[in-house]
Amino acid sequence: MRTFTRSLFLLLCWGSTSWLLAQPGTATGTRFHLAYMANYAGNPVQALNVFVSSHQDAVGTLSIPGYGFSQGFNVVAGTTTTLTLPPGFTCTVSEFAESKGVLVETDVPVSVQALNFEQYTADGTNVWPEEMLGRDYFVMAYKGLDGQAGLSSEFLIVSTVDSIDVTITPSVVTATGRPAGVPFTVTLGAHQTYLVSALLEADDLTGSRIAAEVPQGTCDGIAVFGGSRCPNVPTGCYACDHLYEQLPPLSAWGTSYFSVPFTGPSSYTLRALASEDNTTLTYNGTPYSLDMGEVVEWNSVTTAVYIEADKPVSVAQYMEGTVCAQQGDPSMLMLSAEDQGVDQAIFSTVVSTVITSHRMGLVTDAINAGAVLLDGVAIPAASFTPYIQRPDKAYADVLLTQGSHSLIAPGPFLAHNYGFGAAESYAQGIGSALPPALGQDSIICHPGGPITLDAPAGLGLPYWYDAADPSDTLALGVQYTFTPGGMW
Repeated sequence: MRTFTRSLFLLLCWGSTSWLLAQPGTATGTRFHLAYMANYAGNPVQALNVFVSSHQDAVGTLSIPGYGFSQGFNVVAGTTTTLTLPPGFTCTVSEFAESKGVLVETDVPVSVQALNFEQYTADGTNVWPEEMLGRDYFVMAYKGLDGQAGLSSEFLIVSTVDSIDVTITPSVVTATGRPAGVPFTVTLGAHQTYLVSALLEADDLTGSRIAAEVPQGTCDGIAVFGGSRCPNVPTGCYACDHLYEQLPPLSAWGTSYFSVPFTGPSSYTLRALASEDNTTLTYNGTPYSLDMGEVVEWNSVTTAVYIEADKPVSVAQYMEGTVCAQQGDPSMLMLSAEDQGVDQAIFSTVVSTVITSHRMGLVTDAINAGAVLLDGVAIPAASFTPYIQRPDKAYADVLLTQGSHSLIAPGPFLAHNYGFGAAESYAQGIGSALPPALGQDSIICHPGGPITLDAPAGLGLPYWYDAADPSDTLALGVQYTFTPGGMW
């Protein structure tokens, strides 16, 4: 219940139903911000690819505003368009602001995936639309390749607007000698990038804290990518491969996660990262205790796993090196929490002559096994296996052809696709119902009586909600008039 007084503070955020209704629950949008971290940088074939998929015909532009580069593209409904960036747009210098941010804009909602490819080292990521970006992050990454100069743990920040102050607290000493645990602040302009690498290859930037302060009155966030230049996963498990994954903001962390074993590789690695002290999580029923910024790692995992925590955590799944897993090489995948399932998605495999085996991991309600449609055809119920700890949920691993695909289900699902070839691999999420990680619009001191709020120009069919209860829609339309009272 809201208490009433004559003076008040008003806090409201808005979202656009052009995102919410075009593809309910999926991570689609019309503006995406991304960039590429340093890869191995020594292999003969290199490519930076962006894959754009859509349920409907789309027209768009891929640009690198800081360099004046722009190219238009079209997407035919139900297909994927592959775009290739010019060479030289990976971010390789630690703690140096560059203008290598990539912007994808379209006229209708689409989904976007990115691939950082070098011969023998590659990884891909799902790219979140602008409205899902946040301002507060803990980094999930991995250690570097010990004894190999420059092949370090790393993360990358992409600014979306001018004058964003980003405070970084690294978990280990950075490449320029900034000490662990000591915050430092940088100011970034629109589409600027900021790479942070570890000084020592054996160190791991996981647990680093990133907090952004944006210009007053805006709901903008930053995009953050984590990984490692070319590590062994786990340590000592040959061969190394690039890790590259967009990270969820703290507002999108959850307390319940499911993993699906990769088919092909014989084992995989899992990690869980805590954002609060005294976090208790269970791994298939076994308890663990973590404090803020601490990570726990499980190697040589061969079965499906259910992870549950009493406070929000993030969870990553990694392919392991060929020597340990017999097939594929390291790749990194951020898992979506249970409450972030979607009921439809369109996505693409990596399109490559080298990566030729593609598959999909899928988690859904056990009662919906047999009712999930892949490209319009039901995945057989016999393909699904219930989780031992959660028999109400079931998982499947399905072979994919190269190219575009669609998923539709009668209830929420969690999914990712992955692939491998000769000394190559990738893994990336498929959609997610992450809530828009918007900050406050403004604080208004009002003496009483009706007040009218106006949505920003350009939003189609905006809706209004109380930030304390996003599920409670207060009104639809470009204006919201009401008589407030108390603390909002």
